[in-house]
Amino acid sequence: MSVSEDLQTYVERLHKRLSIVENKQAIHDLQNQYGFFLDNRMWDEAADLFCNDSPSMEIGQRGNYIGKERIRKFLVEVLGQGRWGLQKDEIIHHIQLQMVVTLAEDGQSAKARCRALVQGNSPPGRGHMMLAEGLYENDYVRENDRWA
Repeated sequence: MSVSEDLQTYVERLHKRLSIVENKQAIHDLQNQYGFFLDNRMWDEAADLFCNDSPSMEIGQRGNYIGKERIRKFLVEVLGQGRWGLQKDEIIHHIQLQMVVTLAEDGQSAKARCRALVQGNSPPGRGHMMLAEGLYENDYVRENDRWA
């Protein structure tokens, strides 16, 4: 094997490793955006993170919602109880921990699992804080050169 062949193989291997790192980071960023949008009651922005081809969502055994419009409706009506944005003195924090991302060999889909700790006083003025925890077990796809 010539030196140029060895260099070519090395560059290809590095390119593959870099692609894996970049894809995993993009999925971490996507999951963090989701938490931020939920925390701030930004329902349209949260729904827009989902893929266009048969997205689904299930939270807290409240049903499985399929399609972006059904997801948006669930976010607004069930989670948001019709409210958009935070009220004065309202706090909601989705703290997402221990995320493990597994990419498919073809780099077009992935699975991730992480733990969520949720704290808040939604709505404010109730006199107590809410604390919840759960697991996210998500599937992701590359769609139009972005993760969803």
